[in-house]
Amino acid sequence: MIHFFANVDLVIYSKTHLRPLVDARGDSVIEMWVGSLRRTYEAHLGKLGTTKNTLIDHSRLCKLINARPKAKRRIWNAAIRIVLILEYMHLLAVVIID
Repeated sequence: MIHFFANVDLVIYSKTHLRPLVDARGDSVIEMWVGSLRRTYEAHLGKLGTTKNTLIDHSRLCKLINARPKAKRRIWNAAIRIVLILEYMHLLAVVIID
């Protein structure tokens, strides 16, 4: 049985402004909130697209990030924390990438 996630959200925390990275996101990513709290910039992005294969969803996310110009990838690499939130039915899985 192949499972798929109903929702895939991404939260990025950084000491640098994330607006340039979010502006270069592409059409398959929805901007939910971008701003700063207590000297930490945050970008909350959602709905990267769902398929019936979770590997395709994760692959799509990696391709979106790697397809960014070098300056935008530098912003991604400078992030202090990246959180991937996966929702399956009524269950949530949170993956923290430091």
